[in-house]
Amino acid sequence: MAYQDIANINISLQTSGVTSIGFGTPLFITSSRYFPERVRSYSSITEAAEDLPTSSNAYKAVAAFLSNTPSPSVVKIGRREADLELTVLTGSTSASLTFYASDGTDTFALPVNITSAADASAVATAIAAAIEGDSDIGALVVATASSGTVSVDVANSNYTFWVKNLSSSLSEEYTSTETASEVMAALDAEDSDFYFVTADDHTQTFVLALAADVEARTKMYFFSSQEQASIATYNEGAATDTLGKIADVGYNRTKGMFSDVADTTFPECVYVGYNSVFDAGSVAWSNLQLTIAPAKDPLTGAVLSTTQKSNLNDRKAAYVEKKGGLNVLRGGKVASGEYIDVIRGRDNLDVDLDTAYTNLLVNQQGSKIPYNDTGISKLEATCKGILNLYVNRGFINSNYILNFPKSDAIPLVDKQARIYRQGSFQAELTGAILFVELTGTLSLDL
Repeated sequence: MAYQDIANINISLQTSGVTSIGFGTPLFITSSRYFPERVRSYSSITEAAEDLPTSSNAYKAVAAFLSNTPSPSVVKIGRREADLELTVLTGSTSASLTFYASDGTDTFALPVNITSAADASAVATAIAAAIEGDSDIGALVVATASSGTVSVDVANSNYTFWVKNLSSSLSEEYTSTETASEVMAALDAEDSDFYFVTADDHTQTFVLALAADVEARTKMYFFSSQEQASIATYNEGAATDTLGKIADVGYNRTKGMFSDVADTTFPECVYVGYNSVFDAGSVAWSNLQLTIAPAKDPLTGAVLSTTQKSNLNDRKAAYVEKKGGLNVLRGGKVASGEYIDVIRGRDNLDVDLDTAYTNLLVNQQGSKIPYNDTGISKLEATCKGILNLYVNRGFINSNYILNFPKSDAIPLVDKQARIYRQGSFQAELTGAILFVELTGTLSLDL
């Protein structure tokens, strides 16, 4: 007999006619070696500064997530497996760092302090030699030096390493061959308690792959792009730019935005941080006052024209424009054309119902839910209680309809299997007003 879960909730969206922990938590994926685990949480920028170089993409993301008031109570950095290259500043004769490595059981620390070397190349050679020469760490990693650069990789996939306390004479660069699906599987296996996914890799290959992966999960992916082609006319079905290709696919769980500084400031993190603190389904994702400069044409430096903004609208892409002296984000739809608040609200409602029914069914010590009208009424009341929460947060209207057939309408086979599968509900989305059109007449005499 196939495995059967205790509660199985299936909510469909019919918008053409008719909480859970983690739903406010954002994650930023970056190629790095700042800590050993795959996911690390931060609740303040001060806490992040203890691990992350202030020049790193990871630190920029945390700062962006926390740049609004209120801000998320916790944000997460996801580590994408990467090789490390340490480059010694030209002319430097000294460098220092702390190198860590782990075999999965034991962790080893190695302070490296190089002084009075002949030149940058000699410093790099000395660093590699110190790492390779350590009796514990040398067997876990491979370190080589060439022309003032130290390249470090793990000896096999069971090991890991990370670095801290780099002196100002050292710069770091990380390269990764880990695919989007590989990194998501690794992150999710260690810590799946996040909903919003962002990343520093904005290359088209990675974005398309991550969007495809997230589409199969109960999460949402936000990315930004600064490709010049994205503000040109949208060639539907044959787009060459990343925002256009995402629109062509029409994903429900991917939100793209355009910014001329996408690759250096990660504005999608500001966007996510602004609304992630509020209950799913309770807020709209357009017309937001954000601390992001209005988008500009990367080629000319001029603010986007009406035509260019229309081209982005055609791609269901967000952008920031100046409105009434304020920086306002426009565009609250995912690639499919559905609104972000509808997708997130539906996801959270699904999980809340699942949790409520699971709790009801497993908390029957010394009792049971009888398979009669009294028991079915408990099932109906549970559904009603959760739906009322979503009425209160403004996701659905109060005119929802419940349908929980009584015991005499249930097939004998279901009673024998002790499963109730006939319950259902219909609810009307509350929606939101995002646009206003007003007509008026002026005259000398009314």
